[in-house]
Amino acid sequence: MYRWLVFIASFFNKKAKLAIHERKKSLQDLFQRLDGNTAAIAWFHSASLGEFEQGLPVMLAYKKRYPTRKLLVTFYSPSGYQHRKEHPVADFTAYLPWDSAANAKQFIAHVKPVDVFFIKYEFWYFFLRTIHEEKIPLFSISARFVQSHPFFQWYGGLHRKMLGYFDHLFVQNEGSLTLLASIGYRNTSISGDTRFDNVMEKAQEVDSIQKIKEFKGDGELLIIGSAWAEDMLVLSNFLHNKAAHLKVLIAPHDISANNRTRIIKHIDQGYCLFSDEEASNSDFMVLDTIGHLSAAYQYADLAFIGGAFGQGLHNILEATAFGVPVVFGNKGLEKFPEAGELISSQGAFSVSNEKEATFILDKLYRDHSFRQKTKQICLAYMKENQGATDTIMHYLEESR
Repeated sequence: MYRWLVFIASFFNKKAKLAIHERKKSLQDLFQRLDGNTAAIAWFHSASLGEFEQGLPVMLAYKKRYPTRKLLVTFYSPSGYQHRKEHPVADFTAYLPWDSAANAKQFIAHVKPVDVFFIKYEFWYFFLRTIHEEKIPLFSISARFVQSHPFFQWYGGLHRKMLGYFDHLFVQNEGSLTLLASIGYRNTSISGDTRFDNVMEKAQEVDSIQKIKEFKGDGELLIIGSAWAEDMLVLSNFLHNKAAHLKVLIAPHDISANNRTRIIKHIDQGYCLFSDEEASNSDFMVLDTIGHLSAAYQYADLAFIGGAFGQGLHNILEATAFGVPVVFGNKGLEKFPEAGELISSQGAFSVSNEKEATFILDKLYRDHSFRQKTKQICLAYMKENQGATDTIMHYLEESR
């Protein structure tokens, strides 16, 4: 039914069209490239871009540990495939075929994987069943379970059956472990969240961005990361009355010209674009390129992360990896455990309106001892949560 819905939507929706046509082409290309391959293949599957980034540390560690093996990376979402199909960690990249018994058998017969890793929330019945029947080691990375998931409901029999196909699940926290134990599943262990390894490694190897460094100058820098119009509305009072020495870098979640217009209308001063040949003397810069935000946080003194006024909080770990105190909205935070944990330890702050946003940002800017204390909390939190990749790799080596 879902495939038919996507097919109908493809006449009107660009993403649905990509899901059909590019999926078919990528699989044809993959099968052609696999002809004559003699190297063992490890298969990593992620739903989209976020899951890929979550699994990347394990992919890199696996490739280092087994240098003669090749890595296949598959995606379900067009956005993930489009952004990472050229990533050098993968020897082969493709879409995941539609989940059916025939597709699963054909795919496994072509790939012949020696290990399979599904990242976080991906559960496709026919693929999991076929992998299990072929006795191929199957693992889940950075899985996280909550009581509302189908696995723990009266109607979740099929989902519980899928859990049984995994040889081992590496979960993020104690709560997930307890829930799985409550339904009799014990082939699991706490590894933590591999996202921490990913962002910390990036932070340690980050390249400088001279244009942002020059823009900041001797002042201090606020980065508004992945900004939506709703975020800018809440920030407008603080931005209108900000201190003279505070520079502001705004990174819209969508860098299209129309969306930039919606974002910058909340600025009552002049601004420059990151793509301009030379940065002006303006106090505001708009990051109108993709791929620079995570590295830009190295220059930030404080940050507001967008999305938590309805669309979903964007990545806060990229900022906290540099010890940057983060502020964000207050909606949907239950889906982001790192947000709640940092709020509890006072390394991050959630706001519900313009008054609250102005108060905490002003305090972080003016109270240097408060900001320094918050910075140390962020750095300690990131350090404490590293190590998931090592845990997973140690288990793989010990279980062989």
